[in-house]
Amino acid sequence: MGLAHKQQHNALTLSSGETQRLGIARAMVIDPEILFLDEPTAAIDEENKAIVEDSILTMKQEGRTTVIIATHDREQAEKLADRVILMRNGVFMNE
Repeated sequence: MGLAHKQQHNALTLSSGETQRLGIARAMVIDPEILFLDEPTAAIDEENKAIVEDSILTMKQEGRTTVIIATHDREQAEKLADRVILMRNGVFMNE
């Protein structure tokens, strides 16, 4: 997740993007059956967005974890997902 250089730092000193990446890493490391991610790359710069996306793709390719992502970024959804379901005003629009 691009945080190796921060391993000796207190988590309270991390930026919001670093904190978000740390949270995602913590969720991934326990190898969950299902991983829910809400806007996993919001507030993360492009370089680190790619790191997060690559980590999600790797987890997906390993096939042990179902990843469900809520995002406003349709391009990202299509890049990361096997299926994209759109929701508008709380109603599912399509599958």
